[in-house]
Amino acid sequence: MRGIITLVLVVALTAIVAPGCNRGARRPQPQPQPGNPGPKAADPPPKRLDIAIDTQQKAEVKLEHLSWVVSLSWAPGGKYFASGSWDGKVLLWDPKMHSVTHRLEWRGMGKVMAVAASDDLVAAACTALDVRLWRTDGTTVHQLPVRSAINSVAFSPQGMLAAAAEGGLHVWPDPIRGGPKVTAGACLSVAFSPDGSRLACGFRDGGILIQKTEDASFERKLQGDVNLLKSLAFSPDSNMLAASGNGPAVLLFTLEPPSRRELKDRGMGWIDAVAFTPDGKYVVSVARDHHVRFWDVSTGGLAANLTHLGGAMAVAADPMGKCVVSGGPRDVQFWQVNCPPKSKTGVVVNSKIRDPKTGEGDEDPETIEGALGLARKRIDEGDGDGAMRALDDVLVKYPRNLELLRYRLFVCERRLALRDAYDTALAIAAAEGDPLSDRERAGLVDKYCEMYLEEARRAADSLYTKKADVLAMLDAALSLKPGTELERRIQEFRGKVEARRDR
Repeated sequence: MRGIITLVLVVALTAIVAPGCNRGARRPQPQPQPGNPGPKAADPPPKRLDIAIDTQQKAEVKLEHLSWVVSLSWAPGGKYFASGSWDGKVLLWDPKMHSVTHRLEWRGMGKVMAVAASDDLVAAACTALDVRLWRTDGTTVHQLPVRSAINSVAFSPQGMLAAAAEGGLHVWPDPIRGGPKVTAGACLSVAFSPDGSRLACGFRDGGILIQKTEDASFERKLQGDVNLLKSLAFSPDSNMLAASGNGPAVLLFTLEPPSRRELKDRGMGWIDAVAFTPDGKYVVSVARDHHVRFWDVSTGGLAANLTHLGGAMAVAADPMGKCVVSGGPRDVQFWQVNCPPKSKTGVVVNSKIRDPKTGEGDEDPETIEGALGLARKRIDEGDGDGAMRALDDVLVKYPRNLELLRYRLFVCERRLALRDAYDTALAIAAAEGDPLSDRERAGLVDKYCEMYLEEARRAADSLYTKKADVLAMLDAALSLKPGTELERRIQEFRGKVEARRDR
């Protein structure tokens, strides 16, 4: 009897152990039966965005604002992005056509300090000490009072809205219905992680507070060597955080495992804004030193250094991986990031101007760069006439050079030499091989006349501007021959100025 029991146990143990004793053996696969195709094949992994930067590209420049573009925000679905400017306007852009679809204004709004875009709402922080809400079709929703200066706004993927203000961090779980929750002290910047689990806010002392969005509980505090942190951006995987402020470095924090790096370039000034590309490979930073820098996250090195003429204060990356936009003095510039590098090494270098028709150029880069460098120096010194002379001396030799022409346009607009700006804009269109139509010319004239009128209104309110100077601005606008309605407004304001006594 014992022998039988022992034999049964040995057979059972052999059956259990045997499958694991020959792990290299190939198991037989079930054969599909007729009418049954067998098990479904696994779905292929999602295609990873492959961001590559064309080293020879020049940005496409769109002049739609009347003052500095200080904030850019892309909707998560990539259908549109918003730009906010000190001119008191929020513009919604079609990323495919690179054109404005809606112009959002609100009486008494003042300057726009920050914008945030969701798939169905647009928020703007303004100097009227509140946040204004619109739907994406341009209809107004309502105002969210904050009662202190607002520096930054952001939407979470779940639709929460946060505002970094001098009176504290304001969070609206439902910005349309619910009131705010003030959860932190005075802060300068705010950002939600793409997975919606974290909210980060930056402070004047260089500290960054990270809290959980679920219950607003404290998670951790980060500390950098840069004060006045005015821009924060999470990586697409929500595990890295880039920050910038009043210092010549981009701070790059890794949350797990914790680490901190500083991204620096020689001669770099204070960084105004940062953003991640949607593949997480690059951090993009902009500054008023005329540079748009792409930093390699894996190495910490500078991968690209492109030029935004006039400087930039805002940057945002298309979540679909097609382009990066930067905002400067009155302009938004589009940078393509889904095209392969043209350099043999694949390392992005500063681009040089090429003839737009032939793709080749025999211009002297040193002469062009020298003229641009001298013009920038003159601008920094407040010598607009000197900047124009530096550019015009070289434009005599290279009259179709787009880099010189674009910077000349910036100088003209900055000096309010808008007749010269108009002529320069026409020259740029001709050099690009795409002359402006009559309708586009009329639109450009009205834009510059609006700039003259706005500046004349400001000057008229100043105690230090003579009436004759204000009238000269209005006459300059009328000399451009604006549209009928705009001409009527200019003439009406001119009559009011003439009726005033000189101060």
